[in-house]
Amino acid sequence: KKSFKEFVFEHGTSWANAQKIEKEGFIPSSDGCLGPGVYLGRREKALRFAQNSARHGSDQGGLVRVKVKVSNPKFVRSDDKKWQNEGYDSCRADRTSMSQIWNGV
Repeated sequence: KKSFKEFVFEHGTSWANAQKIEKEGFIPSSDGCLGPGVYLGRREKALRFAQNSARHGSDQGGLVRVKVKVSNPKFVRSDDKKWQNEGYDSCRADRTSMSQIWNGV
């Protein structure tokens, strides 16, 4: 039997998208720094996404709180698009190439 760890993360987006996600669920992205999927983070990082009107096209940001269960996560230091083919069910990055752009590094 697999053991799972449970976490609560958030997804930052526009208010309109947050309401749509609440009603219809997530639509996984087709690509990103960690490949296709649903991108979640700690509140402070998700807030940066919600406040980035240039990214989501609205002047009103929104957060969606999500409870996730993972059994086989991969921990990486930066971008990694191979983890899904390596048998992991999730991936956590300390930073990605997008983090460096937003943080001015």
